[in-house]
Amino acid sequence: MDAAHVRFPRKTLSFFHFNDCPDGFGHARLLHACMTADAKGSVILAVHRAAIFNVLFDATARAGIDVETGATVTGVQEGTDQRPSFETAAGRLVGPFDFVIDALGSRSSIRQQVWPRHKMRELPFGALWASLETNGGSSVSAFSSSTLEQVYSRSSKMVGVLPIGQISSSSSTYTAFFWSLKQEEFAGWQEGGLNAWKEQALALWPKTEGLLSLIEDAHDLTFARYGHHTLMTPHKGRDAGAAWH
Repeated sequence: MDAAHVRFPRKTLSFFHFNDCPDGFGHARLLHACMTADAKGSVILAVHRAAIFNVLFDATARAGIDVETGATVTGVQEGTDQRPSFETAAGRLVGPFDFVIDALGSRSSIRQQVWPRHKMRELPFGALWASLETNGGSSVSAFSSSTLEQVYSRSSKMVGVLPIGQISSSSSTYTAFFWSLKQEEFAGWQEGGLNAWKEQALALWPKTEGLLSLIEDAHDLTFARYGHHTLMTPHKGRDAGAAWH
């Protein structure tokens, strides 16, 4: 990552500690969780997916590797030499390749084909996410540039702030804002309107007011749904699953 000149927060993140409400807004069941740098130097980095994409794409371009777009992958097919090719929705075969890394996510069509008996277990909670262009300004002045912070009310409400650095060497600095929400409550959240939700978030953690002001439309937020997978092995033949979550 450093070689590609993508800047991330200097300090690494590695452990949680819980303390009383540092903001002084007092709630008997409120916890403030911080993930901060470990003295032992353990490394956990918060990286925006677009940053990883840019690093990999730039390396691919430098290597002169062909990139094919506009093709929906629906499965894989092994040749007589056991090398896999992609099947596309248009009925084409693309390949063959030495191996396939499935990074299509938890609802991957490749996973369903290669491991047909393995079922995904939907988790009840998802989360609303926003990647906010903050550039170290006043909206994030109350937060550390190297700390994941989360505030909980029991286990039913959670709001978090996560510094995620730059997407490219010339981009702005971004901060992730997220709010836990049950999947079954997402439709109700949409109907309730953005301002009503902001009032809830602000009541739970007043320090997020500046970040909330950057969220101007419901479309600024993406609702992530999560599922759970457990496989005996992360690969089968020349197919490997890389991002099943």
